[in-house]
Amino acid sequence: RPGNNIPRLDLDVLTEAKALKLLQSFIGKSGIEAEPELARELCQWLGYLPLGLELVGRYINLDDNLTIEKTLKRLKRKKLDAPALLDPEQADMNAQLGVAAAFDLSWDVLSPEAQELGCYLSLFNSEPFKWSWVETAWIELEDEDEREDAIEHLEDLRNKQFIQRNLLKAVPDSQAYQLHSLIAQYLRAKLEEREQTTELKQNFCRVATEIAQSIPETSTLEEIQAVAISIPHLSNIAKDLTKYVDDDNLISPFVGLGKFYRGQGIYSQAEQWYEKCLNVCRERLGEKHSQVATSLNNLAETYSYQKRYNEAKPLYEKALKLRKQLLSEQDPDIAESLNNLAGLHKSLKEYDQAQDLYQEALTISEKLSEKHPYKFPIFNNVAAFYREIGKYTEAKTFYFNALELSETQEKPLNVATSYNNLAFLYKKEQNYKRAEDYYRKALKIRENKLHKLHPHLATSYNNLGALYFSQKEYEKAEKYHLKALDIRNQLPLEQYLDTANSNYSLAFVYYSQKEYEKAEKYHLKALEIRKQLLGLKHPHVAMSLNNLANLYSKQGRYEDAEPLILQALAVADTVWGKNHPHTRTIKDNLNYVQGQLKNFS
Repeated sequence: RPGNNIPRLDLDVLTEAKALKLLQSFIGKSGIEAEPELARELCQWLGYLPLGLELVGRYINLDDNLTIEKTLKRLKRKKLDAPALLDPEQADMNAQLGVAAAFDLSWDVLSPEAQELGCYLSLFNSEPFKWSWVETAWIELEDEDEREDAIEHLEDLRNKQFIQRNLLKAVPDSQAYQLHSLIAQYLRAKLEEREQTTELKQNFCRVATEIAQSIPETSTLEEIQAVAISIPHLSNIAKDLTKYVDDDNLISPFVGLGKFYRGQGIYSQAEQWYEKCLNVCRERLGEKHSQVATSLNNLAETYSYQKRYNEAKPLYEKALKLRKQLLSEQDPDIAESLNNLAGLHKSLKEYDQAQDLYQEALTISEKLSEKHPYKFPIFNNVAAFYREIGKYTEAKTFYFNALELSETQEKPLNVATSYNNLAFLYKKEQNYKRAEDYYRKALKIRENKLHKLHPHLATSYNNLGALYFSQKEYEKAEKYHLKALDIRNQLPLEQYLDTANSNYSLAFVYYSQKEYEKAEKYHLKALEIRKQLLGLKHPHVAMSLNNLANLYSKQGRYEDAEPLILQALAVADTVWGKNHPHTRTIKDNLNYVQGQLKNFS
């Protein structure tokens, strides 16, 4: 039963003939012929279930003196004490007790050390895991020779006691191993029966949190693939095992999960983990703790990525206030908070507040090493601030500083960000050749390092499309805007505004080529999305209404244009006021359209 989102496929158990054939593959034809009636009874007792037959067959095969009769007696005796492997509401399999008893046969012949290892392996559930994680948790020896001997012994235990008995399987081409889901549940039951489980769970969490801390803030495709195997285990810890994570590392599983999803632009999933992180930290550590401040900051950042600035602002402010109370004045975390809050004020066009905060962040950043991860975003954001207020010389200086840092730190995605931002600046200066060069450099890195549906890749396509549009190279503009739209159409709802923008850009490309039918299609889609996400009284909705009306007016469809301009004017009066240039432009359009309608009448 994999879940509601995946179709369920019910598999029939084997026929008696096929069950006997499977059993024969393990114990040989002579073994079946020596006890044919008992062999049939064994298959029936196991419910003709392949997993049970394989386990029992391998069990018999390991001992030349073991007969089907003796095995069947042991199974029948074990079934009375067999642990409940499955919740009856979760499964409706035949011979559940038979399979449990088959597991018991394997369990009883494991050495005490192997049984303890099996209990530890159950913490991975049925998801693949790297064997190196087990070695890290299991072996704590400093001497290199002693450690190598211990690793060899652990591998021998794995191969002879687990793999040969089909309790553990190697995952092909991945250097990973995996428990069958039923075996994982059986071993977990054995773990919970033990008096001392805390140490095993703490070691499991310790190794997993170390992996979580290695997940980068912005992940390339290779980095995502490298850590993806750890995500189910981090999720398991974050959901059920946080009490076994020490206070100093409490946020690590959540932050690792958040960075994994946020780095791919999957903000809704990142948001869920950051919210849970904040709740868990507050519950265990109280309100006034540095990890609570970090949790507030992470959640606020995720809101900001989704342009939910009103939700992000109070969290950023709380994080900054806490960090100033708890940390030294020059702590890098304070610089991070200052930088983030400044960026939010910039997005809200509150430039005075943003400039003061950026200056504080820069003062702290001067004392950070060139390798410090906070230095690049501070330089990059300060550059964006100067660009936005029209100080291009200052912006260029900080953008080149950010590029130099990203190259020094060998962060290709940060290099791509720097190229992209410099290109935008050169486009503003109408230096289109330099802008194209940097945009293409950024695109090349992102195509090589990001998955094909990453929002940053869509941004690169969009930016090239906009560059070509500004030079009236409409065929190239159309090509890149369509590439951007193709990605954005497949992104989650929280990035749907970017989809609206791509539709909007394409509408202008087609309008400029007098392909009015196509232009109308994309204008209508952009308007639909903006109304849905922004509501009816928003500046972008007003502009969409006005531009669609202009399209109709260009075609002489004045009766279609008039009601749209009236709606746009009503919004403009509310959001900008009657004397704003945009409002006056819409008013002029209305006068023109109404004049044309009057002439026709």
